[in-house]
Amino acid sequence: VKLRNGEYKMLDPTWVPFTRELWSSREQQQNYLMGLPNGADLMEIPISSPDNHYIKINIKSELQTNGTLKAKISLEAEGQSDAAIRSIFTYSVKEQWESNLINQLGKIHPLVQIDSLHFTDPYAYRETPVQITALLSIPNYAIKTGNSSIFVPLSMKNLFDYAQSHLFFDTSLVDRKYAFVDRCSRVVEISESLQLPLGTTISNLPATVNYAGKAASFWFESKQENETLIITEKIRLEERVYTTQDWPDFKTTVSNQIKLAKHFVLVHFKN
Repeated sequence: VKLRNGEYKMLDPTWVPFTRELWSSREQQQNYLMGLPNGADLMEIPISSPDNHYIKINIKSELQTNGTLKAKISLEAEGQSDAAIRSIFTYSVKEQWESNLINQLGKIHPLVQIDSLHFTDPYAYRETPVQITALLSIPNYAIKTGNSSIFVPLSMKNLFDYAQSHLFFDTSLVDRKYAFVDRCSRVVEISESLQLPLGTTISNLPATVNYAGKAASFWFESKQENETLIITEKIRLEERVYTTQDWPDFKTTVSNQIKLAKHFVLVHFKN
């Protein structure tokens, strides 16, 4: 569509349903040619900033001495990440919405118990980014060994991985011969505040990572403050179409995120 200032704005009505963008950023970095009376040059759809397609997950959790974990998980997503998260609802009939979400949360642990669920109206996508809040408890989440327990903090377990397509790349490849494509540029921000029993100490925490690549970046930090474990993690993927030279950055970032999901920390209870 031509604007009053003479510039053109790209619109695609086929992408509008259940998407907060009027033009899909899943089309970024593709070439196009406009059919204008005076002709036009071949152009490329610009990269959409990862900040336009964020996933933010905040977790407030509590570990009990018997190994039970209680948690409140809050999620918000925007742009194409919004569309991916929202698809768990919009690709199904309304009667299946809650069960779809329960099944997704059930991937955390076989014994997970959902105490309450809340999510924004999936059809009101013009009004607000998709938001999900879940209260849950998991008996025997931390495995006891004497006066200690072993477990993976929820923030490291790659929740809602179906909306993080980068996690499904084969990072065992040393290099790539051809360019590769992800669903969209995106940023994933995860934080957790885990309350521990009085006098508890933690060991085997993951090392702090600060990898700032050109095509992809990864930050991670975990620390204990009194009886609270604080975890922050950020994954930033800059493009949709990546060159072979981008593979080391992409591989390092994704590998770090995947590796965390297999990292157990030790909690030592006060005698």
